[in-house]
Amino acid sequence: MVLSGNPLGFELDIHVPEDKVVIYQSKGSLMKTEMASLGPPGYEPDQTPKPVTKAAKRNERKKEKRRLSFKDML
Repeated sequence: MVLSGNPLGFELDIHVPEDKVVIYQSKGSLMKTEMASLGPPGYEPDQTPKPVTKAAKRNERKKEKRRLSFKDML
């Protein structure tokens, strides 16, 4: 009597192309890749940008003046 690995007793010839086979990833590796891209679970970054303060506007004007004065010197 010959025992095969198939409990039904007949051979199944099933071919699955390599590009269709899903590569196994553990839950830990999936969680690690998710953490790297999104942050910790439940974290939702604030979508509204911070309003620009008066000091920030003033600093930007100063930087622009410095850039213009440097271009004039050249």
